[in-house]
Amino acid sequence: MTYKATVIEVTWEGPYGWPGFESANSLRPIPNIPGVYLQTFEYQGGYLIYAAGITRRSVRTRFRDHTRKYMNGEYNVLDIDAAQRGGRKEVWHGWDYAREHREEFEERKSLIIDAVRKQLTGFRIFVADVGIQPRILERIEASIMRHLYQQPSPI
Repeated sequence: MTYKATVIEVTWEGPYGWPGFESANSLRPIPNIPGVYLQTFEYQGGYLIYAAGITRRSVRTRFRDHTRKYMNGEYNVLDIDAAQRGGRKEVWHGWDYAREHREEFEERKSLIIDAVRKQLTGFRIFVADVGIQPRILERIEASIMRHLYQQPSPI
C-alpha cells in the first residue's frame, strides 16, 4: 500500500489580543475568520504555546465561548507571571475538578476571575485561515498538540 503525503503550508498571523481584552494589552483584534488558532504567552523574546484550537465559525465567536468557560471556572487558570517565565502554576484547575468542586470555585471566585482576566490579557493569539474542512482542521490541531506534548519543559 502506498500513501501520498500532502503538505499544507500554514501562515500564522498575529499576535492579536484576546477579544474584549485588546485595549488592556494594545493588541489588534482577532480577524473574523475560521481556522486554526494558537493561544500563546510572551516568553524569552518569543512566544510559548499554551494551546491550539480550531473553529469552522469565526475565531472571535469561538473565543466568546472560551471566555464564558474561563469565567465559569470550566478551564484551567494559570498564574500569568509564572507562565511568562516558563512555569506552570495553576490558580484553578478546571475540567472534571471544576465540576466536582463548584463550592470551592464559588468561595474563591473573585481571586479566580481576577487571574482569568490577567491570563486573557496576557494571551497573544495567532490565527491561520486554512478553510473549514473538519479533517484538515483536526489534523493541523492534532499535529501541533502532538508536537508540543513531545517537547521538554517548559512547553
